[in-house]
Amino acid sequence: FGGGIHVNFREGKTDNSTGTAPQIRRLRVPKSAFVGDSLHLKAEIRRGAAPLEILWNFGNGEQAQGEKASIAYSMVNDYTITLKVTNEFGADSSSKVVVILPRNNGNPIAEVVPDNTLPPPVVEPTPDEPCKDLQIRSTTIPVRAFTTDNLLFDAVIDGKNFTRTTWTMPDGSLIEQKTFNKQLPEGRHTLKFYASNACSADQKAIQIVVVAPKTCGTLTLNPVFFKQQDPLIIGEAYSILDANLDAFLDCGNVCIALKGSNAASETEATNLLNNRLEAVADFYQFQGVNPNRIKINRTAEACTATNEKDCRKVESKPVSCQ
Repeated sequence: FGGGIHVNFREGKTDNSTGTAPQIRRLRVPKSAFVGDSLHLKAEIRRGAAPLEILWNFGNGEQAQGEKASIAYSMVNDYTITLKVTNEFGADSSSKVVVILPRNNGNPIAEVVPDNTLPPPVVEPTPDEPCKDLQIRSTTIPVRAFTTDNLLFDAVIDGKNFTRTTWTMPDGSLIEQKTFNKQLPEGRHTLKFYASNACSADQKAIQIVVVAPKTCGTLTLNPVFFKQQDPLIIGEAYSILDANLDAFLDCGNVCIALKGSNAASETEATNLLNNRLEAVADFYQFQGVNPNRIKINRTAEACTATNEKDCRKVESKPVSCQ
C-alpha cells in the first residue's frame, strides 16, 4: 500500500551566515484513511531563524500553510504529502504517502473493481422462473492475510438463481465454487470472482497482500484518547494507531485485546464506549488486520486518573493468539 514511505531532503547556505536553517523533526501523517475522511496533519519543526515559510503539498493539486493542516481526499489513490519549510538560511522538506481507501458500505473488505469484459450468461430463462439481473456486492477476501491463513472465499450476490460461480486464482487456475477455504502464497495478488444467471453476469477483481507471519516478542502499544462525548478517531490518534499497527501487523503470534474507559461526566457511557471500541477495531481491520485477531472487551474499565481526558480512551493490549 505504500503507507509510511518517508523521504527527507535538506538544503542550506554554504557561506558563513550565522543564522540557522529550519529542520523538520517529525511529520505526522496517517498511513491510510477513507474517502471523505478529514486528515489532520501536524509537523514538529525546529524553526531556525525567522521569518519561516511552511508549505504543505497534498499530492492532489491542493496546498496549505502552517504547522497544522487538514485535507479530505475525494478519490481512492496513494497520495504523497510533502511539507517544505524555508527561511533565508535554508530549507528542509519531508514526504509521506497516505493510502486513501474506498468505503464498501462500512464493511472491512477488499476493494472490488468492475471488469467490463464479461462472458455471456450460460442458461436460458424459463417461463415459470422470472430472471433477475445479478450483482456481486462484496467478497470475504481481506486486504491483507498471512500465508498460514485458511482464507474463506465467499461472496454476497444480489439476484436469484445464479447458475455459475468461478474464482480465478493467482496462478490462473479456476475454482468453480462459490464458497471454499484456501491458503494463498506470499505476494500481492489479484483474484477474480465471476457469477452468472439466466439473464446477466457480473465479475469483480479483488486485491490482496499476503505475507509470511513473524514471531514477535514483547510489544508495547499505546492508547488513543477521545474528545468529550465523541467516538471519532481524530488528530494524533491516527498516528498512535499507525505506530501500533507497525509494531504488530506482521506478528502472526500476536492478537489485540481492546478495552477502554469513559470519563465520569460522559452520558450514554455504554454506547459511547462501544462506538469507540468499534472505531479502533475498524481502523485495524481496514489496514489489513484479520478480524479474528481482534478481541473486544466491552466492559468499561474503572478509571482512577484525576484528569477526565485521561479516562476517555481505548487501549490496545497485545495478547497471544493461542
